[in-house]
Amino acid sequence: MKEWGVDDAMVVELSFMFIIILGRWLLPKGNISHSALSQLLLVYLSLASDILDLLTLFSEKEIYLSSPMVHIVLVVFSLCMFQFALNLTATRGRSFHAEFDEAEYEIHQLPPRTPIHQKVLNKLMPSTTPSSSTARPLTTTSANQTPRVKPRAASFSIVNPSVTIFENPIHNENLEMRESKNSLVLKPTFPEVNLLSTIPRPIMHPRLSIGSLNSLHSSLWHASRSKQMSRKSIAESVKIFVKKRSAKFLRSEIWSILVTLSLQDGPFFAVRLVAIFVYRVRSFLTYFFTFKNFLILLFQTYRITSICLERDQEEEEFEEKMDTIRRMSLAASQLGISVNRKFYLRMKNQLTLLWRCVFGPKLYQTYPAIPPTPMRNDQQPAHIYEKNTAESLSDTVFFALKISFGILKVTWPICLIYFYRKGFLTYDNGIITLRLAGCVAIISAYFMLLRGIGRYVNPNYKLFIDEFYRTKTNTSKDARQHLLAKFDFSLSHWQPDYVIDASAVRKIPMISITKDELLNRTEPTLLERIFHYPTLFLGYICVNVFGRRLMFPGSLQLLRQMMERPLLDGRTNLIVQHRAKRYVIRTADGNNIDTIFVDRRQSNQTNNGRTLVVTCEGNAGFYEMGCMGTPIDRGYSVLGWNRPGFGESSGYPGALSEINSIDAVMRYAIEELHFLVDDIVIFAWSIGGYSACWTAVSYQDIRGLVLDAVFDDVLPLAQRQMPAFASKFVEKTIRYYLDLNNVQLLKLFNGPFYLIRRTQDEIISLVPGRVETNRGNELLFQVLQYRYPHIYNDDQTLTLLRRYVCANQAQRIALYDQYCSNETDLQALTREYRMEHPKAAYPCKFGETFSLIERQRFAVYLIDQYLVNFDSQHCTPLPHTFFRIPDRCV
Repeated sequence: MKEWGVDDAMVVELSFMFIIILGRWLLPKGNISHSALSQLLLVYLSLASDILDLLTLFSEKEIYLSSPMVHIVLVVFSLCMFQFALNLTATRGRSFHAEFDEAEYEIHQLPPRTPIHQKVLNKLMPSTTPSSSTARPLTTTSANQTPRVKPRAASFSIVNPSVTIFENPIHNENLEMRESKNSLVLKPTFPEVNLLSTIPRPIMHPRLSIGSLNSLHSSLWHASRSKQMSRKSIAESVKIFVKKRSAKFLRSEIWSILVTLSLQDGPFFAVRLVAIFVYRVRSFLTYFFTFKNFLILLFQTYRITSICLERDQEEEEFEEKMDTIRRMSLAASQLGISVNRKFYLRMKNQLTLLWRCVFGPKLYQTYPAIPPTPMRNDQQPAHIYEKNTAESLSDTVFFALKISFGILKVTWPICLIYFYRKGFLTYDNGIITLRLAGCVAIISAYFMLLRGIGRYVNPNYKLFIDEFYRTKTNTSKDARQHLLAKFDFSLSHWQPDYVIDASAVRKIPMISITKDELLNRTEPTLLERIFHYPTLFLGYICVNVFGRRLMFPGSLQLLRQMMERPLLDGRTNLIVQHRAKRYVIRTADGNNIDTIFVDRRQSNQTNNGRTLVVTCEGNAGFYEMGCMGTPIDRGYSVLGWNRPGFGESSGYPGALSEINSIDAVMRYAIEELHFLVDDIVIFAWSIGGYSACWTAVSYQDIRGLVLDAVFDDVLPLAQRQMPAFASKFVEKTIRYYLDLNNVQLLKLFNGPFYLIRRTQDEIISLVPGRVETNRGNELLFQVLQYRYPHIYNDDQTLTLLRRYVCANQAQRIALYDQYCSNETDLQALTREYRMEHPKAAYPCKFGETFSLIERQRFAVYLIDQYLVNFDSQHCTPLPHTFFRIPDRCV
């Protein structure tokens, strides 16, 4: 095979220049003349020769031995080829043309407005003759030629009153015919007015809003229509000016010069400077072409400056007309005639409104005045915000992107390992990834703008966003609550109502086991202890990638999207029917918590409203459709909240964010809602038992604790879902990062509580539906043994305890009748102990002197005081009859 030589490269370079010229000559010329085409080919010849000059750098040894420099030269060479894809004109460079209709600045008469009924009659019975009341351009046409009237871009016009000079026969003789291109325009001449001669010419200052000749004329003849037509004339005058200026710049050489500088002369100059100063090329050709590029840049910059500064005849005529308008505006102000000077404010307001629509919060619904009637899921109530096509499409794209990013967050370690094994982690693939990321960013920006436009044309959203920003600047609580009670929207743009200082952040208590005991259990060998920190790092990745999402599925975007309608209905029910109020609380670790408060303190129906019930939802529960309804039905004041990552709360769920969130909620209830600590009851369901138990330990004076379907420790439930060989790894990871050990926290609480156990629970039972495997049993066993060590201190009593807890309903009734037939005597003994020990402290000395039979009686009796059975599954709503304020038993 013949080697590639210098002669071959020269042939390719020369053929490149020939192909550019020949290709343009063979293309369709369109409307360009032959002389212009010849001039254009000369331009191509000049451009091609300049481009070929860049390839002379390859003759330098320093250049062709440097691989990065060779790539740079080729990239710049390829970049300059894009200018040939643009539409060229017969000038040096490119010139983009924008055609506008010629604007007429004369004052002409518009036809009077046609009534609506007349328009309907005209459509039904079209007339073949033009209306006599309409002033039309008088055009001359032949029999075989269709009249053609060119529309005007803008004109100054007025609408006459019923009697004006245009309808007065005396003045009709002042009308004159003026030829304008292809038509004859009927142009009225005004009587001479000496008003302007008495008014001094004002000093010309640039102004953003102006009056017009028509404003004054219309005001003099019909004051009621002056404001409307003045606005129209101002808008048209500004429109004319913008079009004229746009036409000037688009038809000038500015854009062709910019294209040449950005695609050819600028990059060429930069590449040659790199060759001179970095690679120390000292050849004459390099110096010559560098100096040539510098001169082109300098002269072209001067040319752009000259074009921008020079004034043409159209600008001078426009300034004269604006001078006349300003003089007329001054005359109108002296005569007391109102002139519109706020056009620029309206434009500014519209642009501000569009900006707010682009970056504003998502609107869900407008709360109705009365509770809505229940409807099927396929029917949308009237108060739900209806999106147009643009906003709906944009939200769908953003939802798809969020789902994609969520999947990527979960699978990125697996993807990284897979790409590494396949050898995909290369420089070229990295560039492709960056390009893909750029495309995603561009798509996101496009659909964000499209969503803003969709909101901008939606009157409901415009009404909301206007009131939203008015309220955002108003710091009064009443104004904020008025907006939150009227609209349901995303709280991502809402300022918090209560902020906890960052210095008050809580730490995760490690109470399950000491670190030394944990190491002895999970890392008994030296080899396992060597991999201690790598194992912790791996556990941290597993928790943050998929472990937290499995433990708190309510934080998944897909689940929230599926439950959007029930959540909206739940908020509507709370705010409309129960007059609830929403608040945003900023936690010490920086999360915004969405809370809702139902205040029953002013209710005359029951005294329960003075007691506040703080609810803690499950791992897929929200206050909109969780356990708030149970205490509300009993007439209590209720404060609900969504944990981080749930609903409108920000952040991610976890043990640390859980305790900081409930701590912020408790502080808000005490400091802002003004509830006493001993008037607060904590009601928790499922995994919410962890935050409830932590609150009970931190706020020992609360009135009580109600636990519904709560487990003792999350570790057995987590190990059940994982392979047996990973048991030690799961234990170590749970204890360090997700140590939800309720039983150890509950042992430290000295207040009253009771447990609601669901006998058909399929979530916290090791064997679904088997009551003896329910983890709530272990919670009760350990707490009772801790609180009453003198009662449960022998094997017979402990066996009776487990037998009674795991028995069915009939067996429990039989055992209770056997051991607690004298229930009155047992109550008297507990009441006597409470009188002797008014302040509860555990472990207690109750039963210290009891016999075996007395201990067994109290073993069954105490279980019945702390345990309530509910025959249902895990997610069944709790009836309000099962909810009560817990009392101290012993």
